[in-house]
Amino acid sequence: MDLTNFSVKDFVMYEPFQKWVLEHDEIADSFWEDWVRRNPEKRKELEEARSIILALNQEEAPDFNDELTEVWENINDTIEQDEKESLNRGNLKVIPINPTGPLPTKKTIRPVWRRVAGIAASFLLMLMTYYYLVYYHPYIEYRTEFGETKKIVLPDNSIVTLNANTRIKYLEDWEKIDKREVWIDGEAFFSVVHTKNHQKFQVHSGNLDVEVLGTKFNVNNRRNKTQVTLSSGKIKLNIKTRDTVKNIIMNPGEFVEISRSSSINKKVVDSEKYTSWRNNKLQFNNTPLNEIMEILEDNYGLEVELRDPTLRNREFTAVYPADDLSILLQALAKSFNLNIIKKNNKISLEPRKTNPMENN
Repeated sequence: MDLTNFSVKDFVMYEPFQKWVLEHDEIADSFWEDWVRRNPEKRKELEEARSIILALNQEEAPDFNDELTEVWENINDTIEQDEKESLNRGNLKVIPINPTGPLPTKKTIRPVWRRVAGIAASFLLMLMTYYYLVYYHPYIEYRTEFGETKKIVLPDNSIVTLNANTRIKYLEDWEKIDKREVWIDGEAFFSVVHTKNHQKFQVHSGNLDVEVLGTKFNVNNRRNKTQVTLSSGKIKLNIKTRDTVKNIIMNPGEFVEISRSSSINKKVVDSEKYTSWRNNKLQFNNTPLNEIMEILEDNYGLEVELRDPTLRNREFTAVYPADDLSILLQALAKSFNLNIIKKNNKISLEPRKTNPMENN
């Protein structure tokens, strides 16, 4: 089961998650803590679901004492009225609910509490319905598989091109909210249109928010860091730390990289190098072999092993089609004197053994 597709409602209804929230044990703690580390973008939804489960299982609700007292009185009045009507039809004994008085007999407690359970269940359903109407907003989500790219047209006619192994989502009731918001996990190129009412467009990526009115930019959120490359227009980055929010204004041709620890690297680049993938190209310009290995892993789902660590920082410059990795692998083998050994989704890059006869 792919938990990354779960909404708040799904987590609330998921029995293993309910059990973990209510009955902690070391194995479950280890599983969910590790899962959140690997899926930090789901932390908020997980915490909301946990709060709902805890609230629904509290014996006391101090913030709602008056309301619960009124509900309890209504339940009691309803049961008393029901029993009186039954008495008129037969010989039932009326036993009103009184938490401080004597308990009903075993014979009469079952039908009374059936009614209590039914009314309480209805009340609980109303509470949950209220929560979802007020606080819960369903998302529309798109994702790509390894080696796949996809173009999405948003409700405002902005266009998002998703790179491989990427997921984005936005609120279903987009038009009813004062700003356009998109959440991303992976890499995407945004071409944002400017609206007549100057509605802001915001991209959420880890500890970074990208805020624009109308422009073109690339966001890459992988490996505990977020990279933003601006092609045209102007954008503002809101970088969230534990205590503050730092703002950075970007101009066309600028690149900013933010790590999970909020360290910032800003520089001027050839933006085409970072956005060529949307045109089905892999463009490398003095790119270290280590970064090329990461692209193969992140975008194509490959497990890459380099048998000679001294080659990790060797640079490579070329442009190759993104849909035919065999051409790129052959070029890497020739440039770095490597043997490429591929088995299923695993690739080993091994230095070629020099034949002594070649040196004679």
